Amino acid sequence: MSVATTFSQITSAQKRTLIAAALGWMLDAFDAMLYALVLAYVMREFGMSKGMSGLLNTLTLLASGIGGVLFGFIADRIGRKRALMLSILTYSVCSFASGLSTSVFMLAVFRFVLGLGMGGEWNTGATLVAETWPTELRA
Repeated sequence: MSVATTFSQITSAQKRTLIAAALGWMLDAFDAMLYALVLAYVMREFGMSKGMSGLLNTLTLLASGIGGVLFGFIADRIGRKRALMLSILTYSVCSFASGLSTSVFMLAVFRFVLGLGMGGEWNTGATLVAETWPTELRA
């Protein structure tokens, strides 16, 4: 079977699943770039050192590993689709809340929880796409 034939057999539900996961990954990347763009301002506003700003980024990435495992368990209980929506909601709310932080501690807490949601989105989105996308078209 050719790839063109396989692409024509993709259902709208499979397309929506891929688009939802891709949009989630895009929002993840947007948040990472947004943090990098405002980092100099945040450092000046909170009097943070370069080391502390790097630690906040490390904290977010560390939490994403934990979030991947955590949301794996959540997805097994409530379903992949709901877990994906919950993970996107988690990091979206925390990304917004990060902008309202009034201290380094608040920012660290929001960035940590954001990382949990981000890791959950990576894991849940990839698993959901893998379960629904045709085997012949998986990379």
